[in-house]
Amino acid sequence: MKTKVTILSLVILTLTFMGCGKEETEEKEVLRNVVYTRVSESTSTVEKTFSGTVKGATEANISFRVPGNLMTKYVGLGAAVRQGEVIAALDPQDYQINYAEAKATLAEAQADVTRTAADFRRYRELFLNDNASKAEYDNSKAAYQAALARLDASRERVSFAELQLSYTKLVAPFSGTITVEMADESENLGAGSPVFTLVREESPEVQIFLPEDFTNQVKVGEPVVITVSALGGESFSGVVKEIGSGITGIGNTFPAKIAITDASTSIKTGMTAQVSLGLTNPNAGRLLIPLSAVTEDGSGNRFVYVISSVEDRETVLAKREVKLGTLIGREIEIISGLESGDRVVTAGVNYVYDGQKVKVSTQN
Repeated sequence: MKTKVTILSLVILTLTFMGCGKEETEEKEVLRNVVYTRVSESTSTVEKTFSGTVKGATEANISFRVPGNLMTKYVGLGAAVRQGEVIAALDPQDYQINYAEAKATLAEAQADVTRTAADFRRYRELFLNDNASKAEYDNSKAAYQAALARLDASRERVSFAELQLSYTKLVAPFSGTITVEMADESENLGAGSPVFTLVREESPEVQIFLPEDFTNQVKVGEPVVITVSALGGESFSGVVKEIGSGITGIGNTFPAKIAITDASTSIKTGMTAQVSLGLTNPNAGRLLIPLSAVTEDGSGNRFVYVISSVEDRETVLAKREVKLGTLIGREIEIISGLESGDRVVTAGVNYVYDGQKVKVSTQN
């Protein structure tokens, strides 16, 4: 009986030790995952993206040149109009009255000129024959000249009244599409109060605002890529059409217009667009790595962890001291200690050590 107990105990102990050994082996096989990036020299150009808004190449707020009550709108939102087409009208009654009064005044002035001209001719003959005094001749001449002046003024008043009457009709200055309505019928409008926004029938543009640091790097005619999020991120080609010379009040920026060269009819004014520009990189040729890849020891030495080779996504880390240069955004320049092509750990550098075996998870 004792022999059986002893044998059973030995079996249990053996299995226990085997289990412990297996757990220790499994614990040793749990490797920390690391993320790395490959060191490379900065390229000569860097891509910058700016948000903008799609606008018509020619977009204008259309308004009456005279005040009045908006009597009729002949078109509405989304309507296509032709240049010269009447698209709205004010109540013309007051302007018609002014025009009629001006014409009546002109008729009186013409009659006055006819009368005073006859008097002037008569007094001139009498004066030449010594049958009228010099004063009578001068008075008739002055009356005739005054009548001529009143006639000229009356003609100008008629022209002005006629022009004012014509301004009660709102005419499309160019062919395009009504994109905004800003006034209702029966509304009293002041001169210059916008009634519609009209967009010309041509390729749309994107307006962006360039920070002053980039204005000298962007050139008119430079190709760009335009992405419209409302169209599922569809991309279009474009060129820089114009860069404003005056600074705006929007964060010290300069307005720029981007022409869409292969525009689709699905692009609508008001849509948000992203414009990607290839700008000259002032840091070209420098070795830059994420600042998160650098750590420091107690002596103030800066170093990184380098991945030498990878087999089955496993590698051994090597601690390497580096000399740092300029901090550029979230990256730091490497003066010495690394070469282009080296792979450095970029996350969790405070939790790894020299010679540690790790598993390579992803690459930044």
